Amino acid sequence: MSFWVLVYIILLIMSIDYNKIIKEFSWKTKSRNTSIEEIEKFENIIHNNMELPKFYRDFLLKFNGGLSWKKNLFLISKKEWMDGINIYFWLFSKNNINSINYNFINYKWRIPSKLLVIWDDSFWNKICIWIKWEHYGKIYFWDHENEYYKPNDEEEKWVEEYFDNVTKIADSFEEFLKNLMTEEEELEKMKKEDPGRYEDFMKSMEKIEKKKKSFWSRLFEK
Repeated sequence: MSFWVLVYIILLIMSIDYNKIIKEFSWKTKSRNTSIEEIEKFENIIHNNMELPKFYRDFLLKFNGGLSWKKNLFLISKKEWMDGINIYFWLFSKNNINSINYNFINYKWRIPSKLLVIWDDSFWNKICIWIKWEHYGKIYFWDHENEYYKPNDEEEKWVEEYFDNVTKIADSFEEFLKNLMTEEEELEKMKKEDPGRYEDFMKSMEKIEKKKKSFWSRLFEK
């Protein structure tokens, strides 16, 4: 088998896997389509023509940041909580806070330049992709509640060295997409892996439902 035939087969497998993931998650284009030229322009802005990881680059080209409510929950760590994607950023927008370009510019004093913000959760924490060599392409969770501030003259240097509020959540963008779950899948996983936690969660949900019913019944009685 020649080298180029092998390369073709590998690319074909990657393409099939990519299309399978995209179909499963019902991804839609965010805002408008983007182009290779826009992606290359952005790559030049962030790191002197260094290409974004291929799977994420292809995703941007096809969906411009994407939009999917079918599966949007992810696990931060085995010891921590489940979180969900809330805002899907598209690539370019001059003034809109929901663009990757805007977040890159406005978070450079708060987030290390090795991390590129790609999505947001419901609490202004960031889902980021590592864009420099050490952990190139890996996905990280940036927790805004644990960020650390230094005086202005030291701020930029300090941010570049501060990773105490950063947690790796996937070895690649592809893996991150594969691991996303629906609410039903999250509950099923919890039931299987941590029955005690699942039982406590269901009891708390029952209490919430009872309080809601009680509130509405009292409201209509009046």
